[in-house]
Amino acid sequence: MTLARYRKTIYLVVTLALALLPLAANAQSERLYLIHIEQADPSQLAAYETMSREFLDLLAKQGISSIPFDGFNVLMLDDLSFHFVSPLATLGDLTKVYDTFGALAQKMGPENFAAFMKRANAPIVSWRDTVIKERPDLAFRPSKPRIKENEVGAIRFDYYYLKPGREFEVAALAKEWNVMLTSRGIADGYTVFESLLGSDGPLFVVATPGKSVADLAAANEANRRAAGEAWTALERRTLELCRRFETKFGFPRPDLSYPKR
Repeated sequence: MTLARYRKTIYLVVTLALALLPLAANAQSERLYLIHIEQADPSQLAAYETMSREFLDLLAKQGISSIPFDGFNVLMLDDLSFHFVSPLATLGDLTKVYDTFGALAQKMGPENFAAFMKRANAPIVSWRDTVIKERPDLAFRPSKPRIKENEVGAIRFDYYYLKPGREFEVAALAKEWNVMLTSRGIADGYTVFESLLGSDGPLFVVATPGKSVADLAAANEANRRAAGEAWTALERRTLELCRRFETKFGFPRPDLSYPKR
């Protein structure tokens, strides 16, 4: 992407974000994240990863530390999209994305920066930005989780695209899920995120960690058996809120994260 194009996109996102600032202020415990999503060209996957590592080296070499690029984690999804997840202190931090690229261009020099961006964009089919907030009130936290943080090798993302207006029913339903899962002794927890900007909303995403895709599938089957009809009934009611539902799997890429993990 060119710097001018990125600036126009960020300014649009920021304009929308400022309108949502009162909403974020009323939910101080709900952490915000910027997710920059890049769709890699399948035929140029190796080149994409090479350029991503070169970008990391540039940030380190040039001493770039402005928010949100003081740190981000990368997830590679099974559709070959790469999600750069960066925490935001407030929605106002979005303006610093452009500042970061501007600082990088100034330090590298306009010609070197333009040449790098041209090479960096070559293996990318498309990109988009979205802002999400964590909803701890909707999460399920078992007292003794089956998966430890250092064991996570894959994450199942369940995307619930809700019918407009039905998002107001989510909180009550989440409480029922918590009660049911706790009563059945389910040890697989999950985190819930709500999309604020840049997506086909209203959208809630449930992230369930596991050791691998196979591990997640086995655990899901076992949990469904343990919960029986109670699970089936709640699942049916949940899907009744949706206009669309899909599942994707993501894999942590610490080698592409910044600072390198």
